[in-house]
Amino acid sequence: MMATTTTGQESYSLNLLGENSGDGNDMWTTDTTEDVTDVHFPLGVDREELGETVWGLASTTIIIVAVVGLFGNSLIILVSREIFRQRPTMPNLLLIYLSWTDVLNCSLGVAPLALSYYFKIYVNQAMCDFNATVLLALSVASQMIVAVMSVDRYWALLYPFSYNRHFGYDKWKIYPALVFIFLYTIVVSVLPLFGLVKNVPQYPDSYCMFDWTDDSPSGRVVVYINVVNMFLCLFIIVVVNAIVAAYMLRLRRVRPRLPSRDSEIAATSPAGVQECRLEIQMAKLTLVVAVAFFCSWFLFATRILANQIGGWPNKDLDYLGARLMTFNSVINPVLYIIMRKPCRKGCWMIIKSGVHYVTFKMVAAPTMSLAETVAAR
Repeated sequence: MMATTTTGQESYSLNLLGENSGDGNDMWTTDTTEDVTDVHFPLGVDREELGETVWGLASTTIIIVAVVGLFGNSLIILVSREIFRQRPTMPNLLLIYLSWTDVLNCSLGVAPLALSYYFKIYVNQAMCDFNATVLLALSVASQMIVAVMSVDRYWALLYPFSYNRHFGYDKWKIYPALVFIFLYTIVVSVLPLFGLVKNVPQYPDSYCMFDWTDDSPSGRVVVYINVVNMFLCLFIIVVVNAIVAAYMLRLRRVRPRLPSRDSEIAATSPAGVQECRLEIQMAKLTLVVAVAFFCSWFLFATRILANQIGGWPNKDLDYLGARLMTFNSVINPVLYIIMRKPCRKGCWMIIKSGVHYVTFKMVAAPTMSLAETVAAR
């Protein structure tokens, strides 16, 4: 992808062997080659280098990710806002913010990536910096929101009384955490803009991000801040959701099935039963989202670390990790629609309404409003 540099010691050894031309003083000089961060704009994906088959598959899938991610997350935002209005809980609020993060990522981060397969979209360093800053900021925000969602479900299921006492339905208590995430992502994403490390095109010149191989002190700081953030979020997500999964499995095994008499008693207080079912459903959704999130991010985080420490260089694995990372924005809305009945019914209602007006009312309009649709059981 990018030329490698020759270290001073290597050049010095070559000079001693008489590899360099010139007078005797040349043997004390070091070879100066082009820096790895020197790039020549404009840049875009080299179709020949990538290969026709890989290029066709990659360009098609990234367009699908951008379109489906943008459309799907927009639907989820509309439906989730109505669900949150009827049931203002922390996980419903966090789902809205995660969907907004994915919408911004698909429109500002993934869309330029898709265009890079057809055009030399990175015309200068400023465009590269913009793409890198947006991708990094939204990536960090997404990681931290999923981690907060996992901790929220862990607390709500394993310590319900403590959770209700400290949070309950008071959405304002989650805002300090969201403000912290916002400020942290801004600070981390703009560090390369202050010269601590340079944003460079990553193979196959389809997107930009900070230089993973920068071995300067400031460059290492930026790289390891992001690596630690990724692995810490993944660790929290895996451990917390593993505990939640074990708890739910144990609960399912020890909880006896309700006999007919108990079912009648439970029917007298349907609100409590319904609330418990919704908590379990949300925990299942968070668990599946966490697994998908781990599969999307683990290889990418590992490849950044591998490039930084100089072990196992492999541009194809770097490329695969980056592509799996982009799928994260489209996986979430698909999971919401599949696993949450109110989301599924609400999205279908919105789509049916859109088709009704696009076809000039040739298709029948929905019989219920969005509020009635998501409230129906």
